[in-house]
Amino acid sequence: MGFSLLFLFIVSNGNAQSQFWFGNIHSHCEYSDGNMANDPNYLTAKSCFEYVQTKALNVNFWGISDHNHSGGGMQRPDYHKGIAEADSTNLDGIFPTMYGMEWGIISTGGHVVIYGIDSLIGWESGNYDIFNAQSDYNSLFNMVAARGDSAFAYLAHMESTDFGGIQNNPYNSLWDSAIVGLAIKSGPAFSTDTTYSDLPTSTHLSRYLDLLKVGYHVAPGFDHDNHNINFGRSHTGRTVVITDSLNRKSIMQAFRRSSFYASDDWNAKIYFSVSGYGMGTSCSANQDPQIRLVVDDPDNENTDSIKIFYGVPGSGTRATILYSALLLIR
Repeated sequence: MGFSLLFLFIVSNGNAQSQFWFGNIHSHCEYSDGNMANDPNYLTAKSCFEYVQTKALNVNFWGISDHNHSGGGMQRPDYHKGIAEADSTNLDGIFPTMYGMEWGIISTGGHVVIYGIDSLIGWESGNYDIFNAQSDYNSLFNMVAARGDSAFAYLAHMESTDFGGIQNNPYNSLWDSAIVGLAIKSGPAFSTDTTYSDLPTSTHLSRYLDLLKVGYHVAPGFDHDNHNINFGRSHTGRTVVITDSLNRKSIMQAFRRSSFYASDDWNAKIYFSVSGYGMGTSCSANQDPQIRLVVDDPDNENTDSIKIFYGVPGSGTRATILYSALLLIR
């Protein structure tokens, strides 16, 4: 069986790749609309984190990002319960857990997944800790950027006009410092499958390429976006984080520097570097780049093809294929 992967190389600091951790940061629990069947065994974020750890295969970390508004089921006290329960279930070195929010409404600009802010951001009277007007993505991204390395924004199931028209407007460096990536595959959001066989049928790859051509330094992720109690089990897709340690701080830092990639495969490790610099880092050099790519899949599945893209950030032109090889057998 073949599989597909997508990853980013930004040509900050740092080089060698270290370890690979497989998980997801876009899912929902009872505190918004993540328990569609009203299963009485899963009424808290804690119980959902425990479900992932004990029932889902090939998952090293997990994030729950509940909707930020009452239309999605959220009430401010529940957001703080989620934060506290993620802290109580977090097992650094074993199974890191994180709790955040999915901010916004699809019909008025799109959903942004936010981590690292322990206060509920919203616009509904009495249902927020920090006010941010609905559809004001400029204020939202500036707020996240102001938090520095402690928080990040990640774009969910992006459409071409989302987030204040980000892909059609000039590059914004403050927004770039807040946004670390976007989902190139997502869902199926309402799947009830627990056999790892319900893969997403659509892709947001075009949105990813469009953000790169504007100049944004973003990495691709793979979301489950589950609204039923089947965390990590609807399919084998994973967001793969590259960092040295399996703990929440290290995972958060890896997301902040965009050291992650999207994979249809739940244990494929991709060693990719340019002149010794690994995925998610930036560098400059005055000599020809040396590209190295190794695919390591413990299941011995075939790699059907490899394509390396090249582009100029801010050029307004999508990246094109620099190198392509077909039917490479591991």
